[in-house]
Amino acid sequence: MALLFVVGLMAMFAQIPQLRPYSGYLTMMSMILLAIVVVIIGYRLYTVFSGIAERIAERIYEQHVRESPLLASSEDDAFVNAINDFVKRGRKEELIAYAAYALANCDMDFMEINKALRGLMDYEPPQYVGIWPWERRSVEETATKDAEVRKQLIAELMKLITSCKAT
Repeated sequence: MALLFVVGLMAMFAQIPQLRPYSGYLTMMSMILLAIVVVIIGYRLYTVFSGIAERIAERIYEQHVRESPLLASSEDDAFVNAINDFVKRGRKEELIAYAAYALANCDMDFMEINKALRGLMDYEPPQYVGIWPWERRSVEETATKDAEVRKQLIAELMKLITSCKAT
């Protein structure tokens, strides 16, 4: 609405007889102002919608952490925190370090540990970019599938570590 007002105002100024020689400049200035306003509006829309995808994914990952609580002894707090950090935020570094340590204590050699952790090392979380409101469902589906993949990787790792410690 304001855009139309600015363009109309500039067109009105271009019709004033004293400003008629400058009508080209006024038209150019109105187009520049119009472009600036469009860029500002576009930037504002982008900033509003750019964070929505991350918030949707974070909500889904939080829900998966709450659905599968882990109980551990105080010595395994670091492991539980690493698992929760991986499921919630996709950070795998601490989990890989702890798992490698635990598997090395089970007398596994380097190649066995490498093979056991390959799925976790190759995991890359999906990138969530700015979305429009009608793309919300696809972001939720992607985040849910990714949370299931994370939980599956954790289950395989837990099975390997517990079977190793049981022997």
